Amino acid sequence: MEFIKHRQKWSLMLTGLFVLSVCLSALSIRELSGTHINHGASTFMVLYAGLGFVFLSGTVAIWFAMYTGRTGVAQPGRTPVNGFPGPKASTSEVRKPTPPRDAFLQYGHHHTGQDAVSSGATHPDVMPEYREGARRSAPILLADNIAERKRIALEMQQQNKKITESINYARRIQSAILPNLRLIHRVLPDSFILYKPRDVVSGDFPWFAHVKNEIFMAAVDCTGHGVPGALLSLVGYFLLNDIVRSRRITDPGKILDLLDEGVSTTLRPSEDAGTKDGMDISLCKINMETRQVEYAGAHRPLYLVRNGVFEEIKGNKFPIGGGIFKNQTSFTNYRIRLNKGDSIFYFSDGYCDQFGGPDGKKFGTRQLKQIISRVHTMPMREAHHVFDEEWEKWRGNQKQIDDVLLIGVKF
Repeated sequence: MEFIKHRQKWSLMLTGLFVLSVCLSALSIRELSGTHINHGASTFMVLYAGLGFVFLSGTVAIWFAMYTGRTGVAQPGRTPVNGFPGPKASTSEVRKPTPPRDAFLQYGHHHTGQDAVSSGATHPDVMPEYREGARRSAPILLADNIAERKRIALEMQQQNKKITESINYARRIQSAILPNLRLIHRVLPDSFILYKPRDVVSGDFPWFAHVKNEIFMAAVDCTGHGVPGALLSLVGYFLLNDIVRSRRITDPGKILDLLDEGVSTTLRPSEDAGTKDGMDISLCKINMETRQVEYAGAHRPLYLVRNGVFEEIKGNKFPIGGGIFKNQTSFTNYRIRLNKGDSIFYFSDGYCDQFGGPDGKKFGTRQLKQIISRVHTMPMREAHHVFDEEWEKWRGNQKQIDDVLLIGVKF
């Protein structure tokens, strides 16, 4: 307003008007209090007194508004603080109006002066969110953002629930193909299976079959882990059942040849793709009456302690399946005769490949051999706890990197 720019001149004028209003009001009251006043003069004096009071009230209101900053226009040299005049600034520096603190809290303060210019603000220091148009639209945009984020979070939660339910159901299916431990302990009373899937479902699985007086047991390690490994484990499980139970093949080396053929046919690997999908396996045929073991292995060894002496029988150096090994030869079949008290151990690579220890190194086959040499005289169920505790102690807080499978049998 113009009169704000000439505050001193308007102050003098308003002060004079104030004094005049007071005088008029006082004179009117005095005249009205007299006893010899006719009816016309009385009416004039009442009107005169009322006009004086109106001038008085208006003068006080305008004066108060001008000096307290209630007019809504910042006064030169002063910055309103909570509706009251702030400290007077120097004549050479006049402070700019400051947006309310709520504007920062509601719309954020990440915009720069360049953003203000590009968005149509009149000054680079003025927040674009504090403009009238933005003041109306920003809360709506913020509410839309919140609603959209909640919708996305709800969709992700529902998708995660469906995936978890599917994986849990896959675990139920895979659990159905795992051998019954009670049945195993009935025919192999002094034995154990240490089985630790890395995820909900596993790419490693133990396979068991009892045909007449011959016991077939394998430690199978499929390519990958989790859901892909579990899918491949079903392929291996049904192929092994078909070869041994339906086709009555009993030679471990021949069983692995047919398993390799079946996996290669099922996965249909391309000659140029260089696929490595397949599995590593240690397969033993055990006759408890004669204490004879026949063994064949694909990339996996057999450890045994015979007459207190540790021995290692290495399997063939090619896996089951995998198009890059199409020129491989037949799997070798080993026959081993054991005595009472001897024991055999075979496993997947997850046990020895686990990182841990004080230096974060692999567990390694050396430690496994040392544990076998220490526990081979124990009952296998006690040895099972030793293998488990030593491995967990080594892993510590490290993440499990692969599925773990270890089988031990004592004669």
